[in-house]
Amino acid sequence: ISTNQNINPRKYYTKMQGTNYNQVIADLKDRKLPSVESVKATLAQAKDLIKKEPNVLKLEAPVVVIGNINGQLDDFIDILNKAGTPSADNRLLFLGDLVCRGKNSLETLLIALNLK
Repeated sequence: ISTNQNINPRKYYTKMQGTNYNQVIADLKDRKLPSVESVKATLAQAKDLIKKEPNVLKLEAPVVVIGNINGQLDDFIDILNKAGTPSADNRLLFLGDLVCRGKNSLETLLIALNLK
């Protein structure tokens, strides 16, 4: 991909279909893990969406940049509460390191994927 390629970020803002992502996020914030079927559906849909995206995006401001969460669910929830609900007009850019050392890596990853 050429870095000069003009990417419309709204083209890639799509909610996962067939998943009640608001309920999944609410449950995860309440420390309730979703069913195995729900996790598999989230992972499959996220994989399909991510495969369609280019690995370099040219985004217009404003964009909230989030990185190095490392599975710290409480910190992640605080950041999301301050950043606001993601939308085509309120873009969140995750730089990576969502999971690692924190004890809630699965929950953190699932919230991020459900926000996708």
